[in-house]
Amino acid sequence: MKPNVFVPLSFLFLLSTAQAATVTKTTITQTSVTPTSAPAGTMFKFTAELNAPLTTGNKVKIDLGKGLASMTGTKTSYSLSRAIYTTGSQTYKVGIYNAKNVLQGKVSSGNYVVQSASPENHAPTLSLVKADATAITNTAYTVRLNAKDVDANLNSITMNWGDNSEPETLTATDSKDLVFSHIYTTADSFGWNAFANDKGTPVLKSKSVSKIITVSNPVITEVIDVPVQNTSGNKPTGIVYLNCDLQAAVDFSLKIDEASGNITVTRPSGSQNAVGFFSPTKISFQTPLTIYGHSDYEIDRSTLGIVFTGVIGDTKVETTGECVVINTSGNKI
Repeated sequence: MKPNVFVPLSFLFLLSTAQAATVTKTTITQTSVTPTSAPAGTMFKFTAELNAPLTTGNKVKIDLGKGLASMTGTKTSYSLSRAIYTTGSQTYKVGIYNAKNVLQGKVSSGNYVVQSASPENHAPTLSLVKADATAITNTAYTVRLNAKDVDANLNSITMNWGDNSEPETLTATDSKDLVFSHIYTTADSFGWNAFANDKGTPVLKSKSVSKIITVSNPVITEVIDVPVQNTSGNKPTGIVYLNCDLQAAVDFSLKIDEASGNITVTRPSGSQNAVGFFSPTKISFQTPLTIYGHSDYEIDRSTLGIVFTGVIGDTKVETTGECVVINTSGNKI
């Protein structure tokens, strides 16, 4: 039989006191809000850190000025995200509450700022006013554009010419035409595109306006622009060589010497010299040619268009065509 052990009451009291002293009281060690300043409607995130897990029945709650709301989390980290629309300097308060919504300990608080919301920014619009579908190398090609912005913050229009040149940006005025000019140096097909920019935050761009154009080398067509006789009574000097293309007759070339009045006509079958008639607007022959039937020609000095009439064999031929300059000396066509 074991002997009875006598334990003094004072010892039991000290033991229970020591055990009670080891129980940690849960408190809030840190609170924060992200962001600390933002426009109205922004989602703010509030966080709270604890020194120990919550005891049963307790919750972490936050007061944003409209009553308490529970924060969610596990162990020692809790948070709540909410869009805030009330502008100005704001205060939030975080505390630990029991099941009866009674505060356990102290409240931790912090501040943040809700800015007035910026007005909505709209992208500008861009429209094409005028642009040709063709261009000539080494000759200015122009594009006329017009941009608008309902927010009245139009900034500029940027043009990409599509030929590996640097983009071009010009300051734009709302609803006012803006003309871009460019010189293409190579004959080819190019696609240009342009867009408008505004001054908003963030900067917005319009939908692009584009066009594919064909760039060609110039056709050398010189025009005889001198009269038969000028005001001083002197005849013009110089010789012009033409190639003429007819739609329904044999093609030919011409050597025109207006100073002497002579025209040499060359066909595949041979050549013939003729006396020309020169007016300020037309060139023709004083007598019909016989090099290929009986025929006559009339050339427009401005357009180099040609009208052919004649009889080849037993067939009467009437056709039109055009001539191009292949060489010239002195006066030009």
